[in-house]
Amino acid sequence: MSVAVFRSTESICDIENIARYFLDQKTQATALKFARGVTKTLDILALFPEMGAPWESERTRLQGVRFQNVRGFKNYLIFYRLTEPGLYVERIVDGRRDLEQIL
Repeated sequence: MSVAVFRSTESICDIENIARYFLDQKTQATALKFARGVTKTLDILALFPEMGAPWESERTRLQGVRFQNVRGFKNYLIFYRLTEPGLYVERIVDGRRDLEQIL
């Protein structure tokens, strides 16, 4: 049984910005593949929400955060937490960035 998926405003902006980057730097096909990869990964996480690895941080605010690679885009990570109503997506970012600063 799957859980509901909720997305933060930041995660929606993240998807738009990354897709825009792919449109500018790569191709429309890459941007569409990324969007589909995010959707597929979230569908899988809705079925198996504990599949993602726990994010280890000293910051109290980040306790309970998990992450999973976007399907087909190993450098892009979905950061989420499990909440009472379901899975809450906090951010979707390039894992090569300063993640502690972003999160």
